[in-house]
Amino acid sequence: MLITGNAIPKDQLDLEKVLCLTAIADDVINSEYVTDDRIIKVAYSDTVTGSVTYSYLNVTQETVLTVAPATADVQQCDSGVDVELEALFLTDTDTGSITDVLSHKIFDKKTGALLSTLLTLTDGTTAVVLPANYYLGKEAKRVVLGDELIALNNVTAVALTVPANTRGAHIQVHAGSDAKVSVSGTTPVASYTGAGNVVSQGQTVILNSAQEVEDFLAIAISGTGELYVEFFNTSVETGI
Repeated sequence: MLITGNAIPKDQLDLEKVLCLTAIADDVINSEYVTDDRIIKVAYSDTVTGSVTYSYLNVTQETVLTVAPATADVQQCDSGVDVELEALFLTDTDTGSITDVLSHKIFDKKTGALLSTLLTLTDGTTAVVLPANYYLGKEAKRVVLGDELIALNNVTAVALTVPANTRGAHIQVHAGSDAKVSVSGTTPVASYTGAGNVVSQGQTVILNSAQEVEDFLAIAISGTGELYVEFFNTSVETGI
């Protein structure tokens, strides 16, 4: 699949405070830490609601705990940690799916050494499972999900066969008759007047949302025609 860069702005949680803990006993219930593992308790503040969420990150094993550690199993670290929180996009470059994630870069406060980098979903508490092939960055990656040649006639309007994760498309009137198209779900008519928009041979239609792709219909104005369609995992115009 062709992959090209595409910027998408996004919001993130505010990092309120961090508490560094050391396991002094094994986790006998959930097996999520062992003695001497370094665990950090992170408090996030939702910038919209003001609510606070807590997460426990096992720095040593680079995992996210599903439950808080038992109080008797941990004690505060001798040296603290600093956490750099960053909102990123995880793009599966095979399927085109895009996931908002939070990256936690964890540093030793005394030495400045990078101890670990952990990824969670934007709730701050759910670990991220990385796909086989992916891109992680401040920008999502636009992936071409496939293409399609569509035969048109002037009797029945046709829709697109849409791949999963499609949010935009380029459509060119490839050959034959001019076309009449619609992106509102209204059935276009095979004439230069009436419902739909005329697209001449060689011209391109750009669909900028998943809804437009789903609602797209086309018909040849006279005789037969052909469309060439290329599908994307992001909006062609905005990248969202």
